[in-house]
Amino acid sequence: MSEFRNSVEKAKVCKPEVEPIGRVAADMFQALNTQRSDIVHAYPITNKARQQILHRRLDKKNRYFEVTNDFLDEFINKLHDVSSKLYEIRALMKPELGD
Repeated sequence: MSEFRNSVEKAKVCKPEVEPIGRVAADMFQALNTQRSDIVHAYPITNKARQQILHRRLDKKNRYFEVTNDFLDEFINKLHDVSSKLYEIRALMKPELGD
């Protein structure tokens, strides 16, 4: 992530409008990376309703995290938002590439 942030800093010299978009994209991606870790490191359990779910210990207070379909849908939507930011940067840096 630091390499991307460094690239944004370099790019803003010739295209200052890249900096705010790049900062937002980096922050969004960093948050998603944490969520990705929760998904990848989740393990199956049987919940109180006797359903198999993906589960991940969230914190030291014994609160748990479930990987639900709603969570996955939100995660995918946020990935799309990050991708859109990257395309905005590409359009500024390489407009000849088009959409």
